[in-house]
Amino acid sequence: MTPERIRHDYAKAEAASPAKASVEKLYQDTLAIFSEDVRSQKEPLISAAFNTLQARLSRQEGFLFGEQEQAILKLKLARYFQRENTVDENTLFDAIIETPNFISIEKGGLHRLLKIHEQKTLYKIAEIRKRRAEITGNQELNPYEAFFTTNSGKFYLAKLLNMPHLEKESDYMGHCVGTSDSYINRMKRGEIEIFSLRTVPVFNEKLGQMGELEGDSPILTIEYDPKNKIVIQIKKANDDLITNQDIAGLDLFGVIKQVGKTTTDTGEPRDFSNISPDELDDIEVKDQHLLTENGEVHYRDFNPNTESPYLKAGAMPLEGLSKIDVAKIAQIFIGIKVKPEEIAQKENEVNRGTKIYIGPLYPGIFKTLPDIINHIYSEFWFPEGKIRRGTVEIGGKTAKQLEAELVKAGFKISDSAKFMLNNQRKP
Repeated sequence: MTPERIRHDYAKAEAASPAKASVEKLYQDTLAIFSEDVRSQKEPLISAAFNTLQARLSRQEGFLFGEQEQAILKLKLARYFQRENTVDENTLFDAIIETPNFISIEKGGLHRLLKIHEQKTLYKIAEIRKRRAEITGNQELNPYEAFFTTNSGKFYLAKLLNMPHLEKESDYMGHCVGTSDSYINRMKRGEIEIFSLRTVPVFNEKLGQMGELEGDSPILTIEYDPKNKIVIQIKKANDDLITNQDIAGLDLFGVIKQVGKTTTDTGEPRDFSNISPDELDDIEVKDQHLLTENGEVHYRDFNPNTESPYLKAGAMPLEGLSKIDVAKIAQIFIGIKVKPEEIAQKENEVNRGTKIYIGPLYPGIFKTLPDIINHIYSEFWFPEGKIRRGTVEIGGKTAKQLEAELVKAGFKISDSAKFMLNNQRKP
């Protein structure tokens, strides 16, 4: 397709959706309210939250999430971050799925949506508790799929299998996993697995001649994505996050190790070592340290070849570090072994032997870097912000179609990239 045709198609799309253009103007007007310093801090937060939600909502079967809905969501995130510095993306995702019309109209703010979601969750939990109180002793739930008891002997990990299991979990834990069809439907499609870390039942002989089992209460609810091998959520009661005290108290490193010996229904090994960073916000780790099963360890004392996975890392500023240190950090964070001389951190350090680049993204960087270099990081985003390079075929596709395919493939598209897609120039 010629550049003129791409521009023509884009112009038609804009003419057909004046509401989208209006929303995008409101978004820019909202950003303009921030001071320069505040905007430089807030805009990356808005973009990060939007990109995460965009990727997840785009994968939802039967969920309408077109350009108009995306523009409205980004606008509402910008308005939300006028007052806030963080957002629970998992809770917001649940709230949007529960109330999809929220991103179909420009009115209404995230604060209100999250409050309504909280109220609905509490109301539905009350309904579950009322219904469970009416269950007779003959109506037992199907047993959980129990995997293992932790090394401490205090807890065991169970996989929740059906809606009654999810409802019981919500009843006890005070969260929304069993208050709608969202989680059970995603479980049926194989998109997620829901686990419950529970106390091991104890036989109390003081309660009559026959005694009685006590315990079997949930402590943590874990949402796991088996395809991408990531723990999306790991929450205590009332959606509280895990803390440093929970690491040892709940034997979390033991759970991570033991779950690696289990497999999914398709025979794939599970891996709980990769936990969504948002779920670890309440865990503190010193700069240049890693939280391991042996406590906080300085990265220089950590051996990625022999030691167990770390749970969280403190800040790792690279400025002033030797290439030996940067090579060690690269091996820890991205799993590749490179020699110090194979690392470039400035434009004038790039040569034919360079295997990894961590530094400022200077003009023309992709023309300078050899094609074989696939590990490219901005010094400000390392290690999360890997720059993915590749070639895409755009002939015969509009900018909107290309953007949709990139999102479906898992790419995060920046605003500048979208601008370039939608503003083709003649060669």
